[in-house]
Amino acid sequence: MVDELLQGLRRPRFLLVIVAAPILAVAASRGPVRARWFGVAGTVIWVTWLSFEAIADLRLARFKRDPANHGRGMDRGLWRTSRHPNYFGETVVWRGILLVALATPHGYWAAIGPIAITFLLVRVSGVQMLEKGLLDRKPDYADYVRRTSSFVPRVPRRRP
Repeated sequence: MVDELLQGLRRPRFLLVIVAAPILAVAASRGPVRARWFGVAGTVIWVTWLSFEAIADLRLARFKRDPANHGRGMDRGLWRTSRHPNYFGETVVWRGILLVALATPHGYWAAIGPIAITFLLVRVSGVQMLEKGLLDRKPDYADYVRRTSSFVPRVPRRRP
């Protein structure tokens, strides 16, 4: 049994289980829902920020399809406030799901999911990996980096 568990930890599925911890907490809950407002707040956050993420992705896709934008970086709309608004939206979506999980008995353990997805998107597979290539491929990207928040949306700095 222990050997099977250790073998499972070495597979990519283990990471999926960690990230999906809030969903698993809700699905596994057999007890009564506590603090109903947690569930309502979590659902509102989830819907709002999933929309934010979807809008960012749709606008980026439209920008990339336009041949006039070839070799340029997206710096309009949500992309004006953050270099990765879609990744930020993804991390907040998981926090909304966590709030729903916190309304269940023992849902507190599910906090590992949003922590893991934030770490992965900011330090491993998202921001870090993507930005390494963009500085080389897009001449205007260095200026964009200077004036735009890396992750959390905020009003951009003015150009000198």
